Amino acid sequence: MWEGVSAVARRDPGVRDAAMALVSRVMHLIEVGSSVAAEAYLDAQQHEVAELDRLRRDVFEDLLAGHEILPGPKRSLLSSAGLDPGVGLVVATALPVAPLPDQHTLPDVAAALRGAFAQRAPGLTVVRQQEVTTLAPADARAAGAVVERLRRALDELSHAGVHLAVGLSAVHADVAAVPEAYTEACTARDGLGGAAGLVPLPLMSTFDYLVLRDDATARRLVRPELRRFVEEDLSRGGTLVETVLAYAAHDLRARAMAQAMHLHVNTAYYRLDRIAERTGCDLRAFADLLELVIAIRLLSDGHRVVGPGGT
Repeated sequence: MWEGVSAVARRDPGVRDAAMALVSRVMHLIEVGSSVAAEAYLDAQQHEVAELDRLRRDVFEDLLAGHEILPGPKRSLLSSAGLDPGVGLVVATALPVAPLPDQHTLPDVAAALRGAFAQRAPGLTVVRQQEVTTLAPADARAAGAVVERLRRALDELSHAGVHLAVGLSAVHADVAAVPEAYTEACTARDGLGGAAGLVPLPLMSTFDYLVLRDDATARRLVRPELRRFVEEDLSRGGTLVETVLAYAAHDLRARAMAQAMHLHVNTAYYRLDRIAERTGCDLRAFADLLELVIAIRLLSDGHRVVGPGGT
């Protein structure tokens, strides 16, 4: 048709002008139609994303409440996330400890954390108010690799100005254990005392977990001389506190501790003598050393200290 109009237009100026006007109208209609179609497509995409986010949150809330996920869209979502019954999982929960930079949002944080767990399957990541929570397939043998990927993701976010407190649960049997795993992750995260960082329960000892919990009674039971020692030393940089923990970590072997801390052995012994003098503890007695280590761990909120197990 357009070829015929073009041929006539070349012979008749009036037809040519009419054809140009018609073409202009047609092109305008095409532009309007394209814009409407694009907007409709974007609206549909946004609606689909919003519906998927809603479904993720609904599934998570159901799991958190201990509800069984019956066959249907919710079960399909769990399957696509790699969270079928019988598949082990971990739960990670993250909270910003400072306002996010203008160019970052919580969905951006969720995407970064999701990527850290997506080695085997995407898992399930939800944003709830200011909290980002991920349910990820995992097994005990691969827990170390999961923690390492999560550390890298948190380092990248930190470099971008996003500072998070993150707790990671122990590995659980399957989605039926989500309530317990979520509680563990929150306990681990809260153990940071509002500071940025990662507390990974899969790599922690039983001792570390027990002193991680914020127990006011346990804090009150710390002897005054131990409290003074810990609080004063932490305020000065924590040199003696780190020495105590390194000494415990090296099985009360001062020479091994000195080597690990890059100290002259005489300096190591001098520090141990100062600690004993200030605390009244016999550092060669297991009970005394254990009490001192517990006091340090209970009173070290917001301070980065190396635990007896190196965590």
